[in-house]
Amino acid sequence: MKIMITGSNGFIGQYVSDYLEKKGHDVLRIVRDSERSVCEKATVINDFSTVESWDYLFRGVDVVVHLAGLAHISEKHLNMQRARLVNVNQTKDIALAAQRNRVSKFIYLSSAKALGESSGRISLSDATEPIPQSSYGILKIEAETILRTVFNKNVSFMFLRPPLVYGPLVKANFLTLMRILNLGIPLPFGSLKNSRSLIFVGNLADAINCCAISNDKKSGAYTLCDGPALDIPTVCRKLAKSLNKSSRLFPFPLRLLSATPGGAKITSSFVINDSNFRSEFNWSPPFDCDHGFKETAIWFKKL
Repeated sequence: MKIMITGSNGFIGQYVSDYLEKKGHDVLRIVRDSERSVCEKATVINDFSTVESWDYLFRGVDVVVHLAGLAHISEKHLNMQRARLVNVNQTKDIALAAQRNRVSKFIYLSSAKALGESSGRISLSDATEPIPQSSYGILKIEAETILRTVFNKNVSFMFLRPPLVYGPLVKANFLTLMRILNLGIPLPFGSLKNSRSLIFVGNLADAINCCAISNDKKSGAYTLCDGPALDIPTVCRKLAKSLNKSSRLFPFPLRLLSATPGGAKITSSFVINDSNFRSEFNWSPPFDCDHGFKETAIWFKKL
């Protein structure tokens, strides 16, 4: 099977591309920046605004996995016009090119943030009404909405909505947490009892492969996760253990912690229910979180 992957030089893209190649697929890696590409076989497209000229790239392509886009968008420094151009308009252009060239399946990496920023006392699932609160989540829903209007019944389209993805090459808050734990800096998380769903990039890659090889013409949006949610103290302890360190967590009043910058997110729950995807695709994650944390720690120690 020939699979085109956009954004194949990103954190998720590199792992997914390698994983699908190991599964025996012919992977066409599309990247924006040749200097960041880790694969000599990658096809460099410096300007994603000229998708109408890509038709030659789609020859023989069975599945498009669209990962390219702006991630970790800072609300403070956000240029919404540029973010919408990259994350929505260019996504639409690639989808139109895929349909024009008779690609049979389109897999779009959305985000659980399209559903909201917290789950409260319930879990977020495929049946949850999207109420995005961040610009990133809003743009994901906008892209999903447009994609639904692009594809006809001959194209199977799937929107995958994972929570926080971790693994080798991870960035942002998860990498910061690893650095803090590795340095042995105490953290005021000892009293936290909130729950967080995560997904190891290897499990995400396997779910994408499961979608790609499915013979069913399924279409829709699906939440994904590793399995049962973990509270933040457990995440810290497991991650510290993978780093051969001791987690130094001390109790701190939750009311005060939630009032600190970013504290509301830290103290809230974000729980995913992915039972629908598991049932429809007969899927279960091949890696548990301990394996995922260990693989991430091995990469981290090489930095």
